[in-house]
Amino acid sequence: MSASPAAAGRQPAMAFIMITVLIDMISIGLIVPVLPALVGTFTTDPAEQAFWYAAVAFAFGVANFFGAPILGALSDRYGRRPVLLIGFCGLALNFFATAFATALWLSLIHI
Repeated sequence: MSASPAAAGRQPAMAFIMITVLIDMISIGLIVPVLPALVGTFTTDPAEQAFWYAAVAFAFGVANFFGAPILGALSDRYGRRPVLLIGFCGLALNFFATAFATALWLSLIHI
């Protein structure tokens, strides 16, 4: 059996999306173990460290909650590939900004 032309066109797109999701999950997997040490460089009080770790995790969740529908609508309008590529550029800039942050509140606004 041969695949329909529409199904054949989806194969490269599916591989691109899966690689994109893999890179995104790897980036989250890299930052989660490093985040406590990053927070620890800004404050030494364990209570403050717990507060700021929770604040960063909360900001990440809120950003995903509001950003996912917006990105979904943009990908429906302009296509998934351009939105994913622009999103990756934003993720890279976010990581650079987080690396050069001089205060914890700067890390919150980068999310």
